[in-house]
Amino acid sequence: LLLRGSVLLPDQALHGGEVLIDDQGKIACAACDCHTDQAAAVDATVVTCKDGAISPGLINAHDHITFTKAEPGTHPSNRYNHRHEWRIGVNGDPKRPKIPVSGGNNTQAVQWGELRQLMGGTTSLVGSGSAKGVLRNLDTNVQEGLTEKPVDFDTFPLGDSGGERLTSGCDYPSIHKSTALQTVDAYEPHISEGINDEAHNEFLCTSATLYGGQRVVEDKTAMIHAIGLTANDAWLASARGASVIWSPRSNISLYGHTAQVPMMAKVGVSIALGTDWTASGSINLLRELSCAADLNEKQFGKFFTARDLWQMVTFNAALATATNDVLGQIAVGKIGDLSIFISKPDR
Repeated sequence: LLLRGSVLLPDQALHGGEVLIDDQGKIACAACDCHTDQAAAVDATVVTCKDGAISPGLINAHDHITFTKAEPGTHPSNRYNHRHEWRIGVNGDPKRPKIPVSGGNNTQAVQWGELRQLMGGTTSLVGSGSAKGVLRNLDTNVQEGLTEKPVDFDTFPLGDSGGERLTSGCDYPSIHKSTALQTVDAYEPHISEGINDEAHNEFLCTSATLYGGQRVVEDKTAMIHAIGLTANDAWLASARGASVIWSPRSNISLYGHTAQVPMMAKVGVSIALGTDWTASGSINLLRELSCAADLNEKQFGKFFTARDLWQMVTFNAALATATNDVLGQIAVGKIGDLSIFISKPDR
């Protein structure tokens, strides 16, 4: 297959460029003249997208796909301070009730949810669930031909599904063991999803062994949400090589705040993007990118470039999922997961 259009390479865009996919589904050439330099191009089917931007397939680094039928949640204008508040409700505060969300959707529903993601350009997903035949489910072995080690997706790394919260100390029900990281290539725990001391304490107890904590914030770790991290925390995460998976739409809907990603990026933390789920997040990565771009323009002083945002759903997401050996870039030898976006004239 020979694709022609504007090819988005890691370091440049080739307008009128070409990408050749070989019969094994791998990228054999990405250049201005693949059709003349590659013998395989002679018999290739040619698809010309004059106004198309040819991108690596998008990687959704975080979703809960088994909740895919959940309608956007409605709750009063008051925001929550910690995820357990909306999970359980705040006693005595009718403006902060429990937000009921129905999960456990069947295979057909999950496939529909993955199709919705696919139509937005996503080819790979970390979704805490899967359905065979649509996306590469990177946290399972249902990877549609890939043989990467599954991402260890951890919704409750503190064993706190019952709503346990602490402002100090690490006497949580069961903190994920640091030794467990030895058997995985990528670990994605929900850490510091909230804006209070209880949320911040979760980072302290997963980044050091003091007071009974575990050191699981490492170079294999991509922290989901990480709203409660301070500048010192971000510096530590960067020094360890850990990354952050950012879900701004969901965060702002629930907490009125989100991870301080410009600060994190300044100290070297890699930022990936995830939709979280339909109850408070985005329907697909294009909507999440739109939200991130709007926030970047109106609140972050355009700190991130368009390329930075694009990398959050391509190369940075591949790094977060330890699939950058096969995904995330248009480069020779990588898997030919590509998405073509038709450009629109500026208005």
